[in-house]
Amino acid sequence: MDLKINIDLKKVNQAFIKLGKKINNLDEPLKTAGGYMIREMTKNIKTATEYTGKAMKKNTAATWAIKSKLGKTAGVLQFNGNLLQSLDFINKQKLFVIIGSNLPYAAIQQNGAKKGSLGAYTAKVKTHQRKTKYGVKTIPEHSRKGVAPWGDIPSRKFAGFNDKNKKRIQLIFDDYFKKIIKQAGLE
Repeated sequence: MDLKINIDLKKVNQAFIKLGKKINNLDEPLKTAGGYMIREMTKNIKTATEYTGKAMKKNTAATWAIKSKLGKTAGVLQFNGNLLQSLDFINKQKLFVIIGSNLPYAAIQQNGAKKGSLGAYTAKVKTHQRKTKYGVKTIPEHSRKGVAPWGDIPSRKFAGFNDKNKKRIQLIFDDYFKKIIKQAGLE
C-alpha cells in the first residue's frame, strides 16, 4: 500500500507572508489598547483614584482657597480640565505606542515634587488695590521672590498599569492575533 501526501507549500508560504505583514504593523491593537488606557487615566482623574486603586491625596486647604477664589469647584487634578483634555497618543509607531499628557505639570502631579525643588523665581506684581482695616490702599508695581512649588505636591499616580489593565490589554492582543491567524488561513 502506497501513501502519497501532497502539500501545497505555495499556499502555506502565502499565508505566512500575509501573517508577517500583519505582525509587523500592530497599529490596530495598539490603537485599541492605547484608547483603553486613556479612558482608564481619565477615569482615575475623575474619581481621584490612583491606578493602584488607592484614593489620591486630597487638595490642601491652601489649594482649595486658591480654587475657591477663582470660582473653581473641581476636585483633585481637575483645576481647569487641561490635564484631562491633554491625555492622548504622544507617539504612535508600527510596533509601539506612547500615551500620556504633553503638559509639563502632568509629570509633577504623577510623581510629586518637594517645595522649592523646581527652583526659585522672581515675579513682577502689577500695581493693584488692597483692602486694609484702614481702607483701600494702592500698592505700586513690585517684585516678589518665591520658590516653585511653593509647597510639597504629593504624587497622584493617575497613569500606570494594574493587573486589570494588563489582563485587558493581553485580551486585546490575543483577540487581534486570533483574528489575523484566521484571516491568513492558518487556523
